[in-house]
Amino acid sequence: MDSPNENNTELRKVPIAISFWVLGFILGESVIKWKWDPNWVTAICTLGLVIVGALALTSIRISQNDIKTRENRASVTLAIQQIEFYREKIIPQINLLYGYRYGLGPITRESNLKLSKWKKDLNDLTFEEVALGVSDMRADFESDLDTITSDANYSFIIRETANMFESFAVAFDKEAADQKAAINAVGKSLCDFVTTYLALYCNNRRNGKIYYYHSTIKLYKMWLPELERIELS
Repeated sequence: MDSPNENNTELRKVPIAISFWVLGFILGESVIKWKWDPNWVTAICTLGLVIVGALALTSIRISQNDIKTRENRASVTLAIQQIEFYREKIIPQINLLYGYRYGLGPITRESNLKLSKWKKDLNDLTFEEVALGVSDMRADFESDLDTITSDANYSFIIRETANMFESFAVAFDKEAADQKAAINAVGKSLCDFVTTYLALYCNNRRNGKIYYYHSTIKLYKMWLPELERIELS
């Protein structure tokens, strides 16, 4: 079955076809019955072509608007699907990490993570930025890295969650999903996770491996300033 949009596109072709037929019929009859001057015929043909061209341009604009509307709808739909993935897969992981944070697991030191206070100094979230930073930043990085790697299960959950965040972020990084539909729903949660575990991201993004967690970091750098702006307004 044809979709409504396809039917509308076909219907928009009808006026153009009718215009061509009517114009051809009138000119043919006029030339035969009244023997019009060829110059007049040429002028009328030119006018007719202008009218038909205008109708065609209108049809093209309508088609372009339809395409844009469908693309926007698909972008929002994909964003909703990604938010649902976030709810089903990522939120349970975050809850597990909260359990560690509040002493429900073997690690109770997560609240002591310190590198987050240097987030403004880490533009690309790479190990090299930390290595070139002040001594206090390097010390906080080493302390955080020790904390998040001191328990194998705890470290596994963090890495697994970071990978899920990356899967979530790809659709927004590639502009296939609408960021506006997602930032209010999950933006703060994503930014809080990245800020909390800066040591993990910086440690993995070393020796030029900036493609690690590229989509997550890109969203983080776009969404964090926007969320801060919203909080201040």
